[in-house]
Amino acid sequence: MYELKLFTMFKMLFFLLISISAYAQDVLDQDLIRGTVFKSFDLGGGALVGTPYINEEFLPAKINDGKVLYFMRYDAYTNQMEAQQEDGIYLAPMSYNVTINFTTTDKTYQVFDYFVDGEFTTEFFVVLTKGRHKLLVLEDVKFFEGVKTRSTLKEDTPPTLKRVTDKFFVSQADHNAVELPRKKNDFLSLFKEDAEKIEAYMKKEKLGNKSKEDLIKIFEFYNSF
Repeated sequence: MYELKLFTMFKMLFFLLISISAYAQDVLDQDLIRGTVFKSFDLGGGALVGTPYINEEFLPAKINDGKVLYFMRYDAYTNQMEAQQEDGIYLAPMSYNVTINFTTTDKTYQVFDYFVDGEFTTEFFVVLTKGRHKLLVLEDVKFFEGVKTRSTLKEDTPPTLKRVTDKFFVSQADHNAVELPRKKNDFLSLFKEDAEKIEAYMKKEKLGNKSKEDLIKIFEFYNSF
């Protein structure tokens, strides 16, 4: 009788541990996706220069203000948010309801669609302001093939991953993002019936529409009314 009770207790404990393990895995799967981080470059025999990452180091981050602290980094070449785990690299899902906040840098990423080269694409954007219309930044790293020179006076150019100039966007309905025009009149037209208010504010505060600092002030003002 005692052995039967003991067996029953061990059996219950066994299934309890399995349930806890499965629950923990489900929680992880809700946040991260196990994936293969694969990049292919035509190196042409040369050594690759540069990095695809905005920060090479994995930094502490939270997903959707959750309690779990991950160590993550953003691959701006393949547009993947990587998380370091004991058993390998996981990826954050490309989902509209995912918000990733790097706690030490207070840098927040969200997913938006935007129109480029005749089709919509989905990427992680840095969110600079909150409100009805978010000011966004698209970080990008491009691959440049190496160039061999025939001249003995010049060195070959190695294949390179290079951070290119950030682009500013504004969020719109349905998780869409639109690139900010560089011409002032086109920029003001984004604000429609509020364009005159924005123009007057820019003139009063001596703000332009190209620097990050000025754009943050403009969008914070715009979202205040």
